[in-house]
Amino acid sequence: MTGDKRTTTPFLRDRVGWLVGFRYRCDSRTVRCFYLVCDAVTGRQAQQLAAARACSTAEMQRRGHRPLDAEWVQIQRLRRDGIGAWHLAGV
Repeated sequence: MTGDKRTTTPFLRDRVGWLVGFRYRCDSRTVRCFYLVCDAVTGRQAQQLAAARACSTAEMQRRGHRPLDAEWVQIQRLRRDGIGAWHLAGV
């Protein structure tokens, strides 16, 4: 990579992103899966985009077609500081 910012992913260039988590049951345990979302303005929009990914055919196959717990979602905002470090902040 040449260091040209145009060659990096949008998430790496942005100063705000979202980490959205869902959970599902696998046998007798709870499993949480998280999605990084960079193209959302609000937490609600990030949740919708992450849910669309989680319901994709590939993701459903990875989970063994186990349904997501509709009652649980975790949304956290990611902020990038002036020196480029990422930090989680609750939403």
